[in-house]
Amino acid sequence: MIFNTSEVGSGLAWFSDNVSATGFMTRTQVYDKSKGKALDKIKDASDLKEGEEIDHSEFYGHVEYEVTDFSRPEEELVDEEVCGNKGRPCEIVEVLKTVYPHTKIEEGVDIVMEIELLRQAIYELKLENEELRALIK
Repeated sequence: MIFNTSEVGSGLAWFSDNVSATGFMTRTQVYDKSKGKALDKIKDASDLKEGEEIDHSEFYGHVEYEVTDFSRPEEELVDEEVCGNKGRPCEIVEVLKTVYPHTKIEEGVDIVMEIELLRQAIYELKLENEELRALIK
């Protein structure tokens, strides 16, 4: 698991594996009605998979993040100042450092976007239900 808030932006965390939490608060958002009816965006579970794999691109809240690719380390020589003790002068020495110059794209689902979609879809169902109940009376 990788936790590095500088990867995707200030105050954000990105995990490359599953994470459990006992609770959290999110930034409040509401569904953007200009994107159409929320009910039209709700999909069957089988539409969200490709074979046995989850197809994140099929979710309303699909997101992609560029993250450091820790699976492709490289080594480079860098100059580093080393100061000796007992009165020895500082000197510049070449040291071998592991660096991670490569990035990769991780994808997932923004849970807040999914919640706003579901909230709006429930509201749309509520309105439809009220209309149907009015017809029955």
